[in-house]
Amino acid sequence: MPGNTDFTAVITRTLQAHGDEIVDGVSLQNALLWLFKSRGNLKVVSGGRTVTSPLIYGLNTSFQSYAKYGTVDTPDPDIITRSEYPVRIVGGSLVLSWLEEAQNAGDREKLIDYAEEKKEEAKISMGTAMASQLWTVAPGTTDMASLPQQISDSPSTDTTANVGGIDPATTYTVNATSFFPWRNQTYTTAVTAFNTSSNGLTAMSQILNDASFGPHGPTVFVTTKAIWQLYDVGQAGNRRYTHADLADAGFQNLDYAGKPVLADSLCRANHFYAINTDGIGLTVLRRGNFAISPRVQAANQFADNILMYMFGNIVLRDRRTQGVITNITG
Repeated sequence: MPGNTDFTAVITRTLQAHGDEIVDGVSLQNALLWLFKSRGNLKVVSGGRTVTSPLIYGLNTSFQSYAKYGTVDTPDPDIITRSEYPVRIVGGSLVLSWLEEAQNAGDREKLIDYAEEKKEEAKISMGTAMASQLWTVAPGTTDMASLPQQISDSPSTDTTANVGGIDPATTYTVNATSFFPWRNQTYTTAVTAFNTSSNGLTAMSQILNDASFGPHGPTVFVTTKAIWQLYDVGQAGNRRYTHADLADAGFQNLDYAGKPVLADSLCRANHFYAINTDGIGLTVLRRGNFAISPRVQAANQFADNILMYMFGNIVLRDRRTQGVITNITG
């Protein structure tokens, strides 16, 4: 190798030994990824052909009131299943130029600066790629599952394979009331004056109420920058900034019903999502947890390559506690 012989070690230490920092940097590119991580829903598993999550989708009906010597029911209900998603790969390469190495030879500080630049390149590029995957409306065959797909505008017509292999048409009955446990909530009434009437708040109140079941329900609202600004203006003197952890991480936020309200530049136009971050998250394989490959000489370039990659997917755990407002036009 030309140049400073310590260069390889500097690059390796700076990139590979700072994997956790790179993961943090990736999550800091997107508020939802940061929330997944901070709430313990960026899960690392040892392996597997797919990534899955256990679900209890019904009730054991033996739990009820009984007479003093009543006979206790002993059913064996089949009420546990799993959502299942294929393992996807999101990654890219970092090219280390021999010329730039030679130009920085003999100056360790410059080498470290160059390594830091490459680390920052990895964080920003991987973070942007992950955020883009998260908001893709129609994921391709190699893409991760996305929020618009899992929190659907039309959950009754979803393809089972796209939502964890569970049929959204399956019903369950409690106290003579039937519901669809594997459909998210939707609010489709047109909202044409979000900040100059009560339409916007009515929609937010309704979707939050529909998606809340006891202690389980949306933990965050996410919308476009344009709609977020309408909400901001509409709050006037009632504006509240109460989520210091998000603010400290660099994410501007407002508040509604104790939930942070965030803007995302990649959020689907005219939409407002009510997301339960405890019911959806990112699961990655341990050996693909934003990993950094060894440095390898390029076959036909004066450069070395390092690969950075994630093996995993978005996994939906509780669909009925997710919601979306679909028709905000003003």
